Amino acid sequence: MTHTLWRLAGPAPGEPEQLAQGLRLHLAHTTLLSVLMQIGERQQAYLRTEGCEGCAHERCAPGCYAELLRRLLASCGAPDAMQPIADDLALRPYRRVAFAWPTALAQPLAPALLTPWGEARLQIEWRWSAGAVGCTAMLAVDEAGPEPDAVLQGLGWTAWTQTNRASLWLAHWPILGVLPVRRWPHAPLLLWPPVNQGEPHHAVA
Repeated sequence: MTHTLWRLAGPAPGEPEQLAQGLRLHLAHTTLLSVLMQIGERQQAYLRTEGCEGCAHERCAPGCYAELLRRLLASCGAPDAMQPIADDLALRPYRRVAFAWPTALAQPLAPALLTPWGEARLQIEWRWSAGAVGCTAMLAVDEAGPEPDAVLQGLGWTAWTQTNRASLWLAHWPILGVLPVRRWPHAPLLLWPPVNQGEPHHAVA
């Protein structure tokens, strides 16, 4: 199994209901990590997926999950959204990490969530669990600004903040399938940066 990293480019897909239905089918077979990074006032989105050796060259093998996801995004109006990245995401000056799980009242996490911090990384791991879509979230931030767990709790998530070295390591080098997931009460979604930001920042190593 090969995990591949992709940058999301362009506007978000214009068919959210079709995308949500496709993501449900996708997650019944594989995991997906959706990442949104903020550096200063800029945001950039990424995906980590299960792929194949040909992903880096955009010559995927038949049945590759990354290629199936690319086709799903294209059918929803984002044909060139997934751009392969050879390196991993760069190290950033995070000092606090909140791990979070949805409750029945959890609200979807949106790009505006990151604006209180100069450096922030939000990621949601989506995984099939007990016959339904489940997820877990992680919010890593710098030392200024509000406590990340309090922000997530205000949106109906169970969360707590960690500052130890292991948690900070996991913020930069996430391993899919390590944290348990809880049932998600809404349609699955992908994190996507707001439009009209100009040129994207460079967040890869």
